[in-house]
Amino acid sequence: MAEERQTGRAGVGCAAGLVTLLAGVAVGGWLTLSILGLGFDALLRGAAGESATPVVGLAATEAPPLVPIQGQAAPGRRLVWDAPIPLDTDTQEPDLLVISRNYDLEPSSDSIVYFSPDMHAVRWESQPLGDNGSSWVVAYGDEVVLVADGERLVALSRDTGGPAWEAPLTDSIADSICEDCLQVFGDVVVALPQDGRLQAINAATGAPLWTVRLREATRQIVAVGGKVGVPDSESAESNNGALFLFNPQDGSPAGVIKPACKDTDDPYESSISYYGRTGHDPAGRTLVWLVSSSPVCLVAYDVRSGAISRTMLEDFGSSDLSPMHSLWAGDTLYLSDDEQIIAVGPQESRRVLVSEDYDLRPLAASEGVLLVQAERTRGSSRLELWVVDPRTGEHRWERVLEADDPLDYRGDTGDFTAMLTGDTLTLVEKHDDPEEVVYEQIALADGSSRVRAVVQVDDAGDYIRGALWGRGHVFLPIDELYAVELTSGQTAYRWP
Repeated sequence: MAEERQTGRAGVGCAAGLVTLLAGVAVGGWLTLSILGLGFDALLRGAAGESATPVVGLAATEAPPLVPIQGQAAPGRRLVWDAPIPLDTDTQEPDLLVISRNYDLEPSSDSIVYFSPDMHAVRWESQPLGDNGSSWVVAYGDEVVLVADGERLVALSRDTGGPAWEAPLTDSIADSICEDCLQVFGDVVVALPQDGRLQAINAATGAPLWTVRLREATRQIVAVGGKVGVPDSESAESNNGALFLFNPQDGSPAGVIKPACKDTDDPYESSISYYGRTGHDPAGRTLVWLVSSSPVCLVAYDVRSGAISRTMLEDFGSSDLSPMHSLWAGDTLYLSDDEQIIAVGPQESRRVLVSEDYDLRPLAASEGVLLVQAERTRGSSRLELWVVDPRTGEHRWERVLEADDPLDYRGDTGDFTAMLTGDTLTLVEKHDDPEEVVYEQIALADGSSRVRAVVQVDDAGDYIRGALWGRGHVFLPIDELYAVELTSGQTAYRWP
């Protein structure tokens, strides 16, 4: 970024380029199939009150029988807690880690399953690991899968799922507020528990390597060119924040990045809070911060060169870099302060969209298209999806949703999920009357429906607990885990 212009469960850096829904986050260009959709017939063009676009090509098709999932997993009634975690495999669909509870064990317990979509098989299931699976923090390396459960860190063999080692943590990791606070740096595991003690552990043996007590109990680990980055206060006497870098092998200091900007009418610099979020593009080439100066300032740091650029964001009213309010698309960053969406990229900063009557959130972007979640705030509340030209802000078309509960972050539950792929919008939405989960592919050009299907699920009244978008399927935990074909909306298989 030029002078005129920024992670859940931790450690999930998937080379396959997948994205989880909330946080939200960006889909790789290799997703070339269709997208999932909601079965709501109110496609709107332009202003409210115009006639809906007709739904076409929706002839009913007979659902094929579900493919049984083979492999080593204990029988029993299951609850899959969240979207699967994709692994860095070179298979057609990436292999997945699935956290679930088995209610038929005595007592019921949670475990991790290693599932291979290409094989339609469970490769292994871990031993029962307790009843805290909904708040586990999971990461993985070349040899081990790591589970932070309270004040213990459990390592499982990535090949077999058998226990490799167990090590104590000084405190639990706050999964809901700590971003990427369990990561693997080569042969070193780094954890940041709630007590603010940065801990490093040998990934092969579980032996402790080093500990750094931070001045503040902050809540993020950032990988910066192979270094461990952690926000902290500049000094014991300062409220200003900075990103401190450490060598993963021995914990020695490796530098400090101090994002700051000068106010327009003030000679003094404004700095980030030590609790401020550090944003980063999916490739890890650029770090960004929003500084609460006047106006708000975006600071960008080039990881390779160390160059820093600053962009003043006139009339922008937020310093929130959470996945709900930020979206990377290539080297362009879309930011929302609810009333507007702006785009910051190389050599430019521009307003894309503004509305006084809606809270706006960027959901996904592809070449020439921005998908926006718009929640109406004037009058009765409702959710809409807008397909927008990111250069001009022109609305191509809009869809009013039957759903009213978005998936806002990993671990959240909701009643719809949407994604852009190729020249279509794919939408999955829970309907109440009749009670069903509906899939739809919608043409980005004109909003016409290309494919519509009712997704086969055991109980359509259950929550959608997340979504993982793969090459040929979207994986949906709706109590059980369902693999839905992107081309047809048919449920290809379920587990268990």
